[in-house]
Amino acid sequence: VVNKAGLIETVGTGTPRIDFLGNTNGALLLEPQRTNSNIESENFLAANYNYVGRITRTPNAAISPEGLQNAYAITETTDSGTHLIGQASWSQSVADTSASVFAKANGRRYIVLGNPNMSPNMNTWFDLESGVVGVESNSIINASIEDFGNGWYRCTISYLPNKSNTYPTIYLADSDGGSLSYQGDGVSGVYLWGYQIEVNGSYPTSYIPTQGSTVTR
Repeated sequence: VVNKAGLIETVGTGTPRIDFLGNTNGALLLEPQRTNSNIESENFLAANYNYVGRITRTPNAAISPEGLQNAYAITETTDSGTHLIGQASWSQSVADTSASVFAKANGRRYIVLGNPNMSPNMNTWFDLESGVVGVESNSIINASIEDFGNGWYRCTISYLPNKSNTYPTIYLADSDGGSLSYQGDGVSGVYLWGYQIEVNGSYPTSYIPTQGSTVTR
């Protein structure tokens, strides 16, 4: 839940979840059972992030929406090409899926959530300065961006996979809707935290942290 201080807080099993996101009085948060299939939602150096190109990853670089110094800085190199991080070893049956990540601009204004190994492409651009959804592929079921304060946004896409290997990927981008390939400057990037992949979910639910295995709420 989002607590009264505006921070994300994990609530124990069997405890009613009172959420204060966008509601100063708090509201009971009721959601269906869901699983975060990303086994390392906060450790972007973990081995499951095996689809990486032209970036560096720095842990504990910023305060996350949790209020801790545990967000990663994802910084582009000076190489020309796509600047990305994702998971290539990802076999998935055809089912509605939602992918979401908390992101904050750090010199780079745009990120893209997508699946490059799919046809048609399933990509959506997000503006981390204006807090709006940019260009999105027609094949996206839904895309949303939610303000979590202090420059942080939760960016989400929902889509219907049509291949067995979907490559859930986060790109840095230098424009809204433009080519994902560009010349990096070696210093610009974004902060990331809390990457969630919900299979059999046509819309996102609240964040489920993982550390080494899938977790089901």
